[in-house]
Amino acid sequence: MMTNAPATASRRRYRARKAAGVCTQCGSVPPEPGRPMCVPCRKTANEASRRRQRKMRVLAIVLGWCVQCLQRERMRGLKWCAVCAEAHTERQRTKREKNREAGRCARCAGPVPCEPCRSRNQAYRAKKRAQQHGVAA
Repeated sequence: MMTNAPATASRRRYRARKAAGVCTQCGSVPPEPGRPMCVPCRKTANEASRRRQRKMRVLAIVLGWCVQCLQRERMRGLKWCAVCAEAHTERQRTKREKNREAGRCARCAGPVPCEPCRSRNQAYRAKKRAQQHGVAA
């Protein structure tokens, strides 16, 4: 198996800088506490990552891929594949349960009773009832 020489050198540089207690990106200043990079390098890296992600999401939409994993074909009418949609549903269910157990609004984690969420739910239910009865809302 061949190794990628530049990646190996990059990895060595990363490890050496981390061990020396300097930013793993620029190598000139101490990193932010608990992080491998200094604040300016982290902001630059985050911006670059966001641009790359945005570009990949657009490409995924055009090609009909899941915008979450970028690996599988998305389900008809949705932006996710079945696997990612199920994982999202499970994460949301867990989040709602934790909020309820903590005595907070299940939707926004605000104090209970949460009037904005209650109003939104009432409007949604009224719209659904109107659709069932063939009345435009």
